[in-house]
Amino acid sequence: MYGKVFKKFRKDKGFTIQEVADDYVSRTAISRFERDEAELSFSKVLHILEQIGVSLVEFNLSLEIGPSNDQGRIARMMVEKNLAGLEEEIQKRVEVQQHSSNKQRQLVLIMLKHQYNELSQTDKFPLDIVQVSLLTDYLFACENWAYFELVLFGNTIALYETKTVLLFSEELIKRTVYFQQERTYFETFLNILQNAAFFLLEKRAFDQVEKMLTFFESCQLDDTFLFEKLYFLYLQGLFEVMRGNAEGEMKIQEVLSVLEILDAPFVEANLREYAQMMIKK
Repeated sequence: MYGKVFKKFRKDKGFTIQEVADDYVSRTAISRFERDEAELSFSKVLHILEQIGVSLVEFNLSLEIGPSNDQGRIARMMVEKNLAGLEEEIQKRVEVQQHSSNKQRQLVLIMLKHQYNELSQTDKFPLDIVQVSLLTDYLFACENWAYFELVLFGNTIALYETKTVLLFSEELIKRTVYFQQERTYFETFLNILQNAAFFLLEKRAFDQVEKMLTFFESCQLDDTFLFEKLYFLYLQGLFEVMRGNAEGEMKIQEVLSVLEILDAPFVEANLREYAQMMIKK
């Protein structure tokens, strides 16, 4: 699928395989990739896309797995805890899935069911071991994570064992340089790693959380990453409070105050509630 989409872009832009190939990615490798006979590493995909002047975001949008209005609508439902909207979305997708064997649609449906259960604190859409295995098997088998895989992992973290979350997180960190090349991807990448850090904090895996905090600090994010920096400060505060350092409460309150100024009531309420729950533990 990936190769065929690349081939269409290449032909639409008037490039031959010979013109795209070089010492880094051979003509044979590109030809096999376009016929879906072989995969290319993430860095090589980025390279050949650059050769034809196509961004990674454009490429994934063409695959219908990148950021889209539809995904933005679903994301807002999650932030606003719009359970009625999520349930309606799930029912629509269940009907579609009955007439389709598309694996990606099946994975998205599992993700939405999990999110509904988490937000409603119910088991209205039970997920069995087969469905969870489908998620983990897919992510383990997928060598080159793109936007779809990032979102899938980030929104189903609570379904995995701690060791699995650690493994995926460590692999993602190793690929930081690749995700930094596209702003949208880097923001999502940071959000997913922050979600993983919150999960590990809930599991009291303090050593691993401390390593992730060190990693976030090393990214040296500028002020255009405002929300990512706020979540980092919030995570720091929770970590400190749970380790017995009362100064962490000041960091949490600082984040909540900024969110109030920014008029982000849903995010503020969610983080306030989460902090209260974690501190009580």
